[in-house]
Amino acid sequence: MKKTAKKKNEAARAVSRKAPVVKRRMIKGNAAAKTPVVVPDYTADMMSELQAMRGLMERWMNPAEKADTDLDKSMDVIRRLLGDLVDTRMEEMLKRLTGIVALAAAKGHEEVVEALDSVLADAGVIRFSPSCLDFPDLFICRIAGDRVDAAAAEGAIVEVIEPGYRTARGTVLAKAAVIINRRK
Repeated sequence: MKKTAKKKNEAARAVSRKAPVVKRRMIKGNAAAKTPVVVPDYTADMMSELQAMRGLMERWMNPAEKADTDLDKSMDVIRRLLGDLVDTRMEEMLKRLTGIVALAAAKGHEEVVEALDSVLADAGVIRFSPSCLDFPDLFICRIAGDRVDAAAAEGAIVEVIEPGYRTARGTVLAKAAVIINRRK
């Protein structure tokens, strides 16, 4: 009996020389026989593999180039949205001011009209007046009336009653009021 136990120990030692690190432990179910079981220690290999996988996952999940690109795209979207919001609010305010200019002009308050025109010019609003004897562009003109003029063609602008206003981007804030020719 002693010889077989000795052979088992020698076999276990031979296996332990081949494995990188060997931990000897006793299996609880075989405690009576007191036979050591050789368990190779692969934790170092597993840890290095896990660290390599973690490095790959980090590069895949958060590449520096992608993060910078995503951040740039997000900043561009935010800038565009803020610009659109400011433009919309500015257009609403400027539309009100152009209405006040028209009201002041109708009541004969030239000083008020000049002051508001300078405020609009400072805000980047461009005042425009269509040319007489041209045909009205309904995107920038509204027809306020008509009259007979033998010198003008049918439907041509005879007189500009109120100028129009547009932003630097081309958004029409107030259409120019015009009178067109009607041949009767």
